[in-house]
Amino acid sequence: MAAKVTVLSLLVEELNSGRVKVVDLTQPLDKDTPVIDLPPMFAPSPGFSMQTISKYDDKGPAWYWNTIHLGEHTGTHFDAPIHWITARTTRTTHWIPFSTQTGRPACVIDVSKKSLSTRTSC
Repeated sequence: MAAKVTVLSLLVEELNSGRVKVVDLTQPLDKDTPVIDLPPMFAPSPGFSMQTISKYDDKGPAWYWNTIHLGEHTGTHFDAPIHWITARTTRTTHWIPFSTQTGRPACVIDVSKKSLSTRTSC
């Protein structure tokens, strides 16, 4: 019996053949994650902090989880333009169809070596 062709099976086939490449642009969040640096007249954005709720202990014997706290301008975020006055009447990203954000040509600019030697404020 022939296997049913699904979008997922086609994606797996394309990934396995190398015709589709996925580039993970995520970055870990930690105390060193960049935060927007605004002039002193504006409220500062808090950086990333994390408090353990439970870690396989009395508060949660079978799980590890945390509370995180950060300003929404910590690191990068997809809907950054909506945060400025020029976009106050624009819909936020939850209105953008996911299909318009995938399958598009991309250019990867690797600055990892340069970023190791240079640290700039955001």
